[in-house]
Amino acid sequence: MGYTEEFRQGIHGRMPGVYYHAGKVSFLAVSEGKGTCDLLLFQKGKDTAEKRVPMRRVGSGSLFYAELSKKTAELYETYLYEDENGGFSDMYAKTVCGREVFGASVGEVRPALPRQEEEMETETGFVCPPFSSLVFYKLHVRGFTKHASSGVRQKGTFAGLMEKIPYLQELGINAVLLMPVYEFDECMEVSRSRGPLSAKQLAQYEERYGSGFVKAQQAYEQDYEEIRTVEKVNYWGYTGSNNFYFAPKAAYAADTDNAAAELRRCVAALHEAGIAVFFEFFFGAEERQGVILDCLRYWTYAYGADGFRLIGERLPLRLLLEDFSLSGVKFLVTEYDGSLQKTSGDFADRRVAVYNDGFRNVMRRFVKGDENMVGEFLNRLRSDVPGFAQIQYIADQNGFSLYDLYAYDRKHNEANGEENKDGEDYNYSWNCGMEGETTKKKISMLRARLRKNALAAVFLSQSVPLLFAGDEFAHTKKGNNNAYCQDNEVSWLNWRFNKERREGLSFVKELISFRKSHGILCGARSLRGSDWKQIGLPDISYHGVMLWQPDFASCSRSVAVLLCGSYANQEKEEDIYLLFNMLWEPLCFALPEKTGIYRKTGNWEVALDTSGDCEMLRTEEGKQYAFTADCPPGELFCRVPARSVVVLVRSGEL
Repeated sequence: MGYTEEFRQGIHGRMPGVYYHAGKVSFLAVSEGKGTCDLLLFQKGKDTAEKRVPMRRVGSGSLFYAELSKKTAELYETYLYEDENGGFSDMYAKTVCGREVFGASVGEVRPALPRQEEEMETETGFVCPPFSSLVFYKLHVRGFTKHASSGVRQKGTFAGLMEKIPYLQELGINAVLLMPVYEFDECMEVSRSRGPLSAKQLAQYEERYGSGFVKAQQAYEQDYEEIRTVEKVNYWGYTGSNNFYFAPKAAYAADTDNAAAELRRCVAALHEAGIAVFFEFFFGAEERQGVILDCLRYWTYAYGADGFRLIGERLPLRLLLEDFSLSGVKFLVTEYDGSLQKTSGDFADRRVAVYNDGFRNVMRRFVKGDENMVGEFLNRLRSDVPGFAQIQYIADQNGFSLYDLYAYDRKHNEANGEENKDGEDYNYSWNCGMEGETTKKKISMLRARLRKNALAAVFLSQSVPLLFAGDEFAHTKKGNNNAYCQDNEVSWLNWRFNKERREGLSFVKELISFRKSHGILCGARSLRGSDWKQIGLPDISYHGVMLWQPDFASCSRSVAVLLCGSYANQEKEEDIYLLFNMLWEPLCFALPEKTGIYRKTGNWEVALDTSGDCEMLRTEEGKQYAFTADCPPGELFCRVPARSVVVLVRSGEL
């Protein structure tokens, strides 16, 4: 067929797209047509192609090839392809023109000729830790720093995220999950109209066409396109159409002309800070599996992705797991597929984590005091599917924020323009006696305690915790549980802190620090519930107000969990006793002491207390307590206030 040597050496075997090599620019297009295919080149600001270049078919397939000199390519800004079915965009485009302003509807969106430096890969030398060591922080790049209070220079951008890296480090985060940052079409509903004819324009048209407003207006309508006004935006980016999956979103970059370079710097800065970077991708059911595979390979190579959360149907997970180019990449998926299990259950070696709302719903119900939840709570606390990790969270973008979970009984989505019919109807929320904001101190204190209880359930579970941005300092969406179209202060994080928000932030830091310092909570192996070390105590055991007597009755709202630190395999082998009292009255829990062959020294100490008012008690001779009627003198108890979580630790030697 007479391909150039440059094609044979630099392009043959590559995925479709545009490439620089040997002073030339090569185009590989995928055409659905059966005939010819042309490359159309557009100069800046022009809607009509200035140059048409016939492309050559590669073999007998759907690939077409064209080559330009670099000097010629630099004369043009954007490009399209055209076959017998009409013009079409390059689905493999690395840069896009026309979406530089978030939520603005402009003219035709076209792929842009990439800069040569955009072909550089991101190589930071960063190695992502195993799932067992990760603490995820999920955020929306725009909403994270867009608010005036964010304190960053480049608000709502990758550069703004970089400025917040010290905050993430202080919080204890070592993995971020970024909501879609590829080029999606956020303009959902657009009204079209022509603007009024100004006096200056009228004079110009009368000069050209003669006097008379009607003739001038008709000429104006022929010459000017409609003015488009966006009425609703897809703020989240979960849309399956009009996406350019290979291009980072220009509107999320401070330098909109070079979003790719800014994203690379952002990823490199996060890696340097010890933070893994995961990207969310939503693929429509019609998307080809080959395109999905190429896309994730490219983001791994070009942007240094450590993992992906994949949303959609017909996802080629088996192909992704078997692909050598993605052998070091982790995946978050919605459902567990037992046919993919290849490991022996070793937590550290897993590459797939299940991300769904199962844990969320159970924990919400348990924390607010629903009946018949103790058994499900314990199953989720150590939830573990062999061969897979579990992502555990109490809130993410879908549903109430953590603050709203205990401030609203009902969704308030009126601002979405769907008559409050959108969003989930069942949120397992509780407003603590008053809908929305309140000045009543008693209600505010109860809400703050419930938020702490919910966070404790997340970070004291054995699987992988995820915190949604803003929940650490009580961000509210004003009761909107489906803020998919709210590009405003409903979704933008408000970084102004009062006493209550500072206390919440401090508690989250304590929780994350506590989790990281206790290997029994994030060990490489799942807890078995047995004494497999033969030391006289199982790795995990369940209790009630009395030792070894968990109450699974439907009316029960309390449970205790003992984690034996001797199974942690690390220097700090403290035992941990988790006391959960979701009842509306205080309860006293008996504490394990030196019994049997397990003779650990040291006393129980309070490490975390969501109420700030727990109390250690010991029965005494001649004194009777309602909760210790059958207990001998010297028995040790912890009084846990109503609706509270207390974490006790005991160090020492066996």
